[in-house]
Amino acid sequence: MKFNRKCKYCTKPFETNSSIKDYCCPEHQRKANNNKQNEKRHKLNILNKPLMETYKIYDKLLGIKSLVRFSKEYLRGKGADLSFYTKTVHIEGKYLNGIFDILLFNDNDYLTLKRIKK
Repeated sequence: MKFNRKCKYCTKPFETNSSIKDYCCPEHQRKANNNKQNEKRHKLNILNKPLMETYKIYDKLLGIKSLVRFSKEYLRGKGADLSFYTKTVHIEGKYLNGIFDILLFNDNDYLTLKRIKK
């Protein structure tokens, strides 16, 4: 049985034996899939870029120390986005946010950064 379809990439009509085929040729299917993946990567980069920049700021401020305390105003001035975190852990009855290997202790106008062992 033949089916008349319209290519989702180039919008040209084509004839196929499959009722589920969406593209007129493998090249158009590959290009469409690449475009879809590129869009996903772009959306992830929108989040990952400020997250990684914030992590680099925290990492640099910690240096070789395992614990440091800074005002939130100072951290914002350095370019840190205080709304980003990658995990939440439960320690001593409290829930703490963290970015990768750095825990964030929120204390009103201050933030204490503590590097946890990997």
